[in-house]
Amino acid sequence: MKKLAAYLYFALACISTSHAETIAGYSFEKYPAKIYNGKQAPLKLGDWSSFRTRLKEAHKDGEINFAGNYIVTTWGCGTSCVSGAMIDKRTGKVYDIPLGETEDSVTPYESGAECFADGAELDDNERLAFYPNSRLFISRNCEGEKVNETTGKQLITYYVNIWDEKTKTFKLKKVQQSKLVKVDYSQF
Repeated sequence: MKKLAAYLYFALACISTSHAETIAGYSFEKYPAKIYNGKQAPLKLGDWSSFRTRLKEAHKDGEINFAGNYIVTTWGCGTSCVSGAMIDKRTGKVYDIPLGETEDSVTPYESGAECFADGAELDDNERLAFYPNSRLFISRNCEGEKVNETTGKQLITYYVNIWDEKTKTFKLKKVQQSKLVKVDYSQF
């Protein structure tokens, strides 16, 4: 019994610290959210009926993965394009997610380049970073410029957003651009 109690304590400690990651100078643990454990509300598609299938699948899965009570889901919308939404598990209502746009732009994330030179902070294929117990939502865009057949430059931009539960909106906290980095295309 003591072994089981020790194991459960260790597992809970690992879960509670799993959002200690820092990206673009922001720590997920500084924006905590309490995980909702209640009943899941029926899905309310509203203006999101065009994405009915994808949203129903995410809702059926029901796994909270953002800000304590939201189910974030994404889908492809063409080459190097990602779109998505989040479902409030308590109410069933669907909300837009910030995919690397400024407040003036509402287009889905589109980039002509993968982020090759940024593996230290996010995996090359990760464009979004968020956690179940944090209100911090970070997206990343990459823009590339080919210098010659084997070399290019890349600018990586982070969009740091905080979810405001009272207003049910994201607040763009910061847009941070990294310096241009050299990309060696001969490796790919």
